[in-house]
Amino acid sequence: MYCRVMARRGHQAHHSFTGASGAVNQSEKENTMPNVVYFHAETSNLNQNDVKRVIDATQYKDYQYTIAPLVSGDGFTVTGDDPMAVSPLQAAAKKLKLRFVISSGVSAQVEGGPTPYTVAFSMSADTVQALQGSTLVVFKGVKSQGGSNGAAPLAWFTFDGFSTSNTLSWTEDYSAYVSTSKIIPKGIITASDTHEITFGETMNVIDGGLGQVVDGGQKNAISVNNTTSTLYTSGIAQVPPDGSAAQPLCAFNLYGNHENLFIPEEKVFLMFVSGTVKLGTVVAKSIGQGLLADLTGVQKRDGIVYDINAGWSWGGGAWGQAIAPNSDLSPLLIDSVGNHVSNTLRPRLSLAA
Repeated sequence: MYCRVMARRGHQAHHSFTGASGAVNQSEKENTMPNVVYFHAETSNLNQNDVKRVIDATQYKDYQYTIAPLVSGDGFTVTGDDPMAVSPLQAAAKKLKLRFVISSGVSAQVEGGPTPYTVAFSMSADTVQALQGSTLVVFKGVKSQGGSNGAAPLAWFTFDGFSTSNTLSWTEDYSAYVSTSKIIPKGIITASDTHEITFGETMNVIDGGLGQVVDGGQKNAISVNNTTSTLYTSGIAQVPPDGSAAQPLCAFNLYGNHENLFIPEEKVFLMFVSGTVKLGTVVAKSIGQGLLADLTGVQKRDGIVYDINAGWSWGGGAWGQAIAPNSDLSPLLIDSVGNHVSNTLRPRLSLAA
């Protein structure tokens, strides 16, 4: 049995920015946990050897992991001490033409309270000087049953107090929102109503663009249900590192008498821009080079460096990806969970049964 661990209503979570040279108020030791990856088979002819082929087509080795069938009989779990990033596994399965829906989870003893996450990066003094007047814009990944079709990532938070050593920290602290704003490039999504929410709960949208959170819904997802015949925009929001009000992560069309399902991903995109960007802005393409960092199975990514001329570097690990200027952001930040929500949306941070 797995149970999602996250901030509950009324819980005071810790969030922080650090942008100063010298010591950082975070443990410098990366907090890793035994990784669980789910391979849900979309066709009946896939077997354990196919899972091994996918693993061995990446930098990972199948003999370092334990592969076991799902109780449902339609896939496999892969567990091991070395956390695996999902992105290279998905790419390998696609290249091998093996139809797996691959998602991640973590089996760990986690005490009560929200789980903290941290991204730390450094810059030279010359780069800091060259970036004066610029802003770091951060986006966060989301899974939904509709994928990126018609959806858009939104500017989650911005940061301009950077120096040679910088740390961004946040926790799992989510809300659901509804809006009358239209999803258009460079448009700003303004919520008409926002409510704190957790997995297994549903926000029902009623006339006037108002929301009411009730128990019930997909146990491993956050649900937003439109009880009206009016088209709205909806998504999930998360408290940013400065601890202010939850800010929208994504925007999806919420059609009348339809329901949207969401699950956050611990995947962030960092991008410097000249000037400022308002929170909630629809950003369709990257502006300059950006870094996509996958925190699947870990609570911290460090060793990241940004240089004004060379761009982003992170030691070459599979968890990082340099994104070229003018790249479409929706496919990078909004993933599809297909039609197997109850089977594939496993909690990413969990308690061992």
